[in-house]
Amino acid sequence: MSAWQATQSGANPETFDQQLAALQAQLVALQSKYTNDHPDVIKAKSDIAALKQKMAESDQQQKNAPPEKTSGGGRAGPDPAVARANPPIRSGH
Repeated sequence: MSAWQATQSGANPETFDQQLAALQAQLVALQSKYTNDHPDVIKAKSDIAALKQKMAESDQQQKNAPPEKTSGGGRAGPDPAVARANPPIRSGH
C-alpha cells in the first residue's frame, strides 16, 4: 500500500510499473489469507484498477504532449539548409 499511498500524496519515488507490481504482490498475499469478499482484497483490487487508470491517462497525456524543445532557450543553432544557401561573405582584401 505504501507505493499507492506515495502516488496519492504527490510523492512518486517509483515508476508506475513498480507500483503496480507491488500492489499485485500485495493482492496475491491478501488472497492467500482472505476470500475475494474481504474488504482488504476489495480495496487492493480497487487500488490496482485506479493505478491502471492513472497509467492509461499518463500514457495518453504523453501521446498528446507537444514535442520537447531543445535546450538552450529553444534555439538549436542555425539551420544547415539556410547555412548552405547563404554562405558567409568573404572580403577579397
